[in-house]
Amino acid sequence: MIKKRLVKIYAFVIMLDHIHFIAQGNNLAKHISSFKLFTARQIINSLKNTGKANQLSVLRNSKLTHKTDREYQVWSEGFHPKQVFSDEIMEQKIKYIHYNPVKAQLVANKFDWSLSSARFYNGNDCELPLTLFGDWGAPTQSIGAR
Repeated sequence: MIKKRLVKIYAFVIMLDHIHFIAQGNNLAKHISSFKLFTARQIINSLKNTGKANQLSVLRNSKLTHKTDREYQVWSEGFHPKQVFSDEIMEQKIKYIHYNPVKAQLVANKFDWSLSSARFYNGNDCELPLTLFGDWGAPTQSIGAR
């Protein structure tokens, strides 16, 4: 999805129980659904392969009763997009995303959280092909998912 450049990612943070990111592209709901499906499979397979029965039990108990097509529930249903319509809002959303690990008292400095684009904005490399904020064009969506 990202490598094909169907979606541009401007900022992200992966927290212990949710993620935030700023993305731009057509059919974002479809791409986010694919992302959630792929990552859920990867997480479940990893937990199975490493014998994490307790974590799998939590995911099993999190499954909504009407979801009969799966054994586990990794992500909550839906996502919560907010349109970014100006440079000021874009800066605000990026700061919020990067400050999340500090606010949660997981690190003292936003650059210490490795699962974030904060380091990228500080001039370091990132494994994801990100797009710098100055290269954006409205409309864009800031996404939070659990």
